[in-house]
Amino acid sequence: MIYIASKIRHADKWKRLRNAGIPINSNWIDLGDLEQQKNVEWGEIWKQYLTDVRNCYTLIFYTEPYVNYNGVLTEVSAALAIGLNVIQVGFDRSDDYKIFKHPDIKHVTDLKHAFSVACSHEGSECYELCQRLPEELFI
Repeated sequence: MIYIASKIRHADKWKRLRNAGIPINSNWIDLGDLEQQKNVEWGEIWKQYLTDVRNCYTLIFYTEPYVNYNGVLTEVSAALAIGLNVIQVGFDRSDDYKIFKHPDIKHVTDLKHAFSVACSHEGSECYELCQRLPEELFI
């Protein structure tokens, strides 16, 4: 399984990849937008997030310039603490967030590459699926 850590505005992108067959177990992508999350019990939600991280083999975190990553830091730290494969994709934020310089984090520049690496850990069937998916799913 692959856990995705990113801003909620990207949830539809991760749902499309999951619907295409990529084994994504990030339950947060099904919670709706921030307005829909107003009455969420965040203590329970964070327990679920960390359970999802614990039940995956690879964590991918998606970064952009000028964005605050408080939640992602928790997920990335948990993944590193239990020895998961961690892949950072997108804008380099290591000057803003020193944990992103951790030697066990693999840095890649695009989503297709990130998922190819993650799927290679999931087995040949997942990797082959990732290679067959159209590029537009990774944009």
